[in-house]
Amino acid sequence: MRFNMIYEANDIEHRLAKPNPSWTTNAQVERMNRTSKEVTVKRCVMRSTSS
Repeated sequence: MRFNMIYEANDIEHRLAKPNPSWTTNAQVERMNRTSKEVTVKRCVMRSTSS
């Protein structure tokens, strides 16, 4: 599988979230991922418009 090759090449450990018991933790992680993505996109846009 292509994802496994990418994970191995970048030394990333792929983990799956546990069902039901950890939904709040998973939601927190997903929110942090969303925030990080928004900040990254905003920085890229600002850099491209400031040139």
